Amino acid sequence: MIEALRDSYSVSTSAANSLGQIGPSAKAATAALNAVMQHNDPKLRVIAASGLAPIDPNSEAAIEVIVDVLENGEMIDRRVAAIYAGKIGPHAKALAPALGSAIGNGNAQLRIAPLNQCTR
Repeated sequence: MIEALRDSYSVSTSAANSLGQIGPSAKAATAALNAVMQHNDPKLRVIAASGLAPIDPNSEAAIEVIVDVLENGEMIDRRVAAIYAGKIGPHAKALAPALGSAIGNGNAQLRIAPLNQCTR
């Protein structure tokens, strides 16, 4: 599955999601997920970060990627970041200020995404 992170966008995102579902047992994928978090596509960076968070709950890099996209990304990328922030679970506490800013945003879709995650 680690090799799949270097494949096409759809294969990479599926691999990152799957690795995150495996959790700490997928620790061997940490370096590869960190590499994907350096990609130039913000959505792919966010998905890799949300895959890494359950594997390495202490990964500050994963939180930093999501915060960066929430605060600086294009609107669609910010929405994806808000959705994936909710998938991180209890490790997402550090995202609270950035998600709060998203909720206060004037764009309805961006406001709704973090609220939807709060109800899960």
